[in-house]
Amino acid sequence: MHTHALDLDRLFDGTTPRSMMGKVRDAWSGHLGIDHDALRLVARTLAISQRLESGADLRERLNDRFAAAGMRQVPPSEAGFLYDDLIRKLHAQGRNTFDPASFRDLVEDENLLAPSSPRPKTLGVRSFMHPIDDIEARSNESVNLVPHFDGRYIRNPADWKATVFPELRQFLIQSARDKDQLRLILDTHVSLAFGMGAILNVKSGKAIEIEQRAGGRHIWSAADKPLDPAWPTLSTVEETVHASGPELAVAVSLTHDVAPAVRRYVQKLAAVGTLMTASPVGGPSYQSVRSGSHAAAMVSSLLGAIRASAKGGPRRVHLFIAGPNAFAFFLGQSQAAIGAVSIYEWDFDGLHDGDYSVGLELP
Repeated sequence: MHTHALDLDRLFDGTTPRSMMGKVRDAWSGHLGIDHDALRLVARTLAISQRLESGADLRERLNDRFAAAGMRQVPPSEAGFLYDDLIRKLHAQGRNTFDPASFRDLVEDENLLAPSSPRPKTLGVRSFMHPIDDIEARSNESVNLVPHFDGRYIRNPADWKATVFPELRQFLIQSARDKDQLRLILDTHVSLAFGMGAILNVKSGKAIEIEQRAGGRHIWSAADKPLDPAWPTLSTVEETVHASGPELAVAVSLTHDVAPAVRRYVQKLAAVGTLMTASPVGGPSYQSVRSGSHAAAMVSSLLGAIRASAKGGPRRVHLFIAGPNAFAFFLGQSQAAIGAVSIYEWDFDGLHDGDYSVGLELP
């Protein structure tokens, strides 16, 4: 639902050609002139959205893809769009088929390559299966933590500390050692996105990009775009849970409002004295975080609020995050400033207790 991907299990549901899905498969494969196996390969790469986008939205999405491919981006200050002119030119010439060599010649002839810069090393981390994305094929190195989980649920809660985090830490330290420019592809629980930030923290000396899925693939970094004053800022509010509890719970609602569920859950945690709710001014939505720099600015704001809330010295912070993995990663990079922290996972599928459970705990 959130990625606009097609439900391949429903399309290829094993029904006969006379069924509704069978007729769809036959019509689609017949139109393309391919068999059903080839159709499945095509369909897994597609996503469909009914949301109308402005020209500025399309330019931003295209620029992300141009950046990923090493091609020139078009800044918002330019009235024209050089790729539109190129399409008209190629159409007039009747050129619409390219192999890798001829396409490379085209982008060089048209001066479409971005100035050369060091290519980042791409690291993939997977703790659950994404239906259409094979991150191993797009990564220089990857680690598969899926065997520790049953769907999104860890098989043994003790494995967060005993097995999963040590395996993740070993992979990142070994794989990141030889390169200062890194790109991370994360199909992971929020706990592990935070944990990766704690490992590759602000003192690691690495320039880090994160592939973020938000209406397509976007490449985010902490300094990717100038901050726009019109972008929503983060607002925080505190309330008392247990008057004698020394610890702090933080509910971060960037994509959707988790405050009511967190409020109910922390009533069971006697050590939690204060609940801090954090959300964008104007309310949470899947468009509330506009870029990596915007996510990093929100992290900075939240850290300031957590530090200001500290009373009586160090205490454990309980984190509940509904937001992009990039936000959780950037927050994890400052874990040392937060101190002891527990990150919680939500029962997305409602197959367990329909509530939160504790995930990774640091240190």
